[in-house]
Amino acid sequence: VYFSFACDKKGDKSEKQKRSREFASKMLENLAKPDQEIVALLAVKYNKNFDIIEKIVDIYLTDTDYVYRQIKSTIQKKNKEETKKLKEINLELFALDKSVYADTVAKISNQFSLEPAIVASILIDYKAWKAAESRASSE
Repeated sequence: VYFSFACDKKGDKSEKQKRSREFASKMLENLAKPDQEIVALLAVKYNKNFDIIEKIVDIYLTDTDYVYRQIKSTIQKKNKEETKKLKEINLELFALDKSVYADTVAKISNQFSLEPAIVASILIDYKAWKAAESRASSE
């Protein structure tokens, strides 16, 4: 899709830029949500509401995944201020204290009144599925 924007010779440059910004904005919005198909199937597997599973995965990814957190942050900043540029990535932020994973599972467990083992199982299933998708797409 982006390629078609770049190859359009008849369009006005400002129109191309507008469409490119809209495309980038939609891509960011999609990236900032847990994978909907996986979330839906996990909701069925664990007999839980879709929104609860989505929130569980969202909270976990926000607390533990730097890239996910940056994408969400970018969207929030973009909504407030369209032209603000991303700051340089601080590599120290990639090294999380290992306790953040257990703390996040405990936080989710308390928030949704679920056993920590169930929360961990949901998250393991989610991450395993994403890893399998990644491997399949790279083949």
